[in-house]
Amino acid sequence: MNISAAENMRVAVGAVWIHRFRSLLTILGIVIGITTVVTVASLLTGLRQGVVTFFQQLGPTTSSSSRVPATRTWTRLSRSASAAP
Repeated sequence: MNISAAENMRVAVGAVWIHRFRSLLTILGIVIGITTVVTVASLLTGLRQGVVTFFQQLGPTTSSSSRVPATRTWTRLSRSASAAP
């Protein structure tokens, strides 16, 4: 039961040719998968570089502060708006 490499290739090409649509969908799935992985990796690399650049520009001596209101005005507004006729 020794089958040559040429016979194996002929059977494989014949099977792919018989199932052309399934083969096309398989190739399309592989291309879409590889494209997606490369795109996501590129986006994450760019995002990481943007965050690093932002914090480098911010500098180690930069600080900021903000005043947080003691009461939330949106809570009062939402109560009065719901009580209105």
